[in-house]
Amino acid sequence: MAAPLDAVMLPRLLSVRSGEDATVNCTYRGGPVVQVFWTKDQRPLITDHRVRLLKRLVLHISAFRRSDQGVYQCYVSGNNDNDHRADSAQGYAYLKVQEVAPVLSDTFAASVRKQGERWSLRCIATGSPLPQVSWLLDGQPISESGSTQQGDFVQPDGSAVVSFVNISALQVTDGGDYSCKASNDVGTVEHTAQIGEYSFKHF
Repeated sequence: MAAPLDAVMLPRLLSVRSGEDATVNCTYRGGPVVQVFWTKDQRPLITDHRVRLLKRLVLHISAFRRSDQGVYQCYVSGNNDNDHRADSAQGYAYLKVQEVAPVLSDTFAASVRKQGERWSLRCIATGSPLPQVSWLLDGQPISESGSTQQGDFVQPDGSAVVSFVNISALQVTDGGDYSCKASNDVGTVEHTAQIGEYSFKHF
């Protein structure tokens, strides 16, 4: 007579930083096991290019994000039918985003630029969850115009946000104290540097 099934997921609690990978294992005693069924927050687990079953008992999540947070369960069954509740056992694990305050890993220095010059500023911010980055000029939000554009993107590995301001032709009114500010649920960090402008008539 086969021993009763018993299942456990390890680790049972896993804190993962945004952009990092996470792996949990479903182990069992007893058996034999015919079927394995996975759920997230009591719904069938949807797999894709990031959320994958490396083996039927190993769940791997690449570039962990806030939407991946939740309760994961594996059901193991000795019955060859569609009812995973019969003659089965289950293990569970709670995966959550590890909260880390923003850090500016790359910033810009104070400088003096020529009038009409094309010019760019960049900040790279890390944190968990990934921070939102905003830009200020003399303490006021920078408004986009025909010559001023700003944007951001997440690095391919999901570890950082790259944010930038591009000015196609620097004008006198573009000079001042520029700040990039990164914020998430944990905190805020800000970097400020003065960008000056001079015209060709000075020479």
